[in-house]
Amino acid sequence: MRRGPNVPPGRTSESERTPFVNRRSGGAPRGSDCDPRRSGYPARQCQPQGLIPATPERRMTEAIEPSRALVTLAEPIADANITEPNASATDAPLRMFVAIELSDSWRARLSATAHALEVAAPGFVRWAKPSTYHITLAFLGNQPKSGLPAITESLAEAARGRKPFTLIPGQLGSFGARAAVDVVWAGITCQPYDAFGDVRKALTNALDARRITFDKSPFRPHITLGRSRRRGDLEGSAALRPALKEAKPWATGEQPCAEIVLFQSDLRPTGPIYTPLHRAPFFLAESEFARAQPTD
Repeated sequence: MRRGPNVPPGRTSESERTPFVNRRSGGAPRGSDCDPRRSGYPARQCQPQGLIPATPERRMTEAIEPSRALVTLAEPIADANITEPNASATDAPLRMFVAIELSDSWRARLSATAHALEVAAPGFVRWAKPSTYHITLAFLGNQPKSGLPAITESLAEAARGRKPFTLIPGQLGSFGARAAVDVVWAGITCQPYDAFGDVRKALTNALDARRITFDKSPFRPHITLGRSRRRGDLEGSAALRPALKEAKPWATGEQPCAEIVLFQSDLRPTGPIYTPLHRAPFFLAESEFARAQPTD
């Protein structure tokens, strides 16, 4: 048998032996042929089958032959965990609440009331924009978009078979611990007197039936006018509290309530923006609606 060049006596050339080659380890043989005493390969290139040493020689080989690495990366991965984007990942939550809207004339009068209170305690309160005045029935917080149909069904159920009722302006007041004024609000009542409680109960029952979460704090109908810039500020509270006690009802006249509205709340540095998403009108006859128009 003819031996190749530089082949020691008693050994055959590589072209004749053709052992199984571990190509990923830079061409070194593997298995039983990887005996440095028999194969003539350096001991550091003879590794157990399946192991790929992170040696300088291997890194140099990959740098010289980049096509080898490219081919390896291009091979299909049988068990790759590749899935389509989850629909829930795009189901961004919406911050929402259910409320009663106010007429433009009432918003203007509430804004004038807020300006008068600002004179009593300048800079103490961060006043809300008139466009955001409302009466909250239920605060839902962050809800997935996919839950909108169930929420609108809840509003429709609460409005079904209900007649409009009348909103009546009340006194001014505040929320806060002890003597602090943290939230300034305008009071509101209604006729019949239990109409607020009835529509609130119907709404929360409908939400509970559909497992829609909401704030279950005690319900106190009011219109938020502003919040103190420094929570618990007793000095500013002392200046504002007398003005709240001496104030007369912030408006005269009445306003009908003939629907409830689902709002989206978009919190921004310049103040929240409330966008109506759905309106649920009360079911009533046309003649009844005509008698329930706003009066000043």
